[in-house]
Amino acid sequence: MTDAEKNYSDTELEACVIVLAINFFKHYLYGNRFVIWSDHNPLQNIDNMKNKTPKVNRWRLELLEYKPGIKLQTQTLFQG
Repeated sequence: MTDAEKNYSDTELEACVIVLAINFFKHYLYGNRFVIWSDHNPLQNIDNMKNKTPKVNRWRLELLEYKPGIKLQTQTLFQG
């Protein structure tokens, strides 16, 4: 994680990780339907956020190319 990324808000950090993962696996994901499971509720409403920063808006536009579904997952499955 870079010094700049350490200053990201929680929503920005979650969106950043999703975009990085999709870009890493883009050869497998492009043209296929897939769902992103997250325990971060604001990501479900990323299109309707009022105070989007330019970087979150840029990432949202990148995600539109893939049209993923973003579903909320309760934390019970993520606990060890």
